[in-house]
Amino acid sequence: MFGPVAPLNVVDKLDVERYMGKWYEIARYPNSFQKADCVATTAEYTLRDDGRLRVVNRCWRGALDGPEE
Repeated sequence: MFGPVAPLNVVDKLDVERYMGKWYEIARYPNSFQKADCVATTAEYTLRDDGRLRVVNRCWRGALDGPEE
């Protein structure tokens, strides 16, 4: 059914700072951490003092005039 799969191309080192900031969702697959009626979803990535990442996911429930989560 499936044939051979080519090896993935990977980077030696990820430039994490390039991805810092607010990202806006334009489409998604359902996932366990987000309610089905979320709209206008964002994820904000910041670098913590200890070098780890902080991610804050937000969305509006039901419609843009609904409660923010």
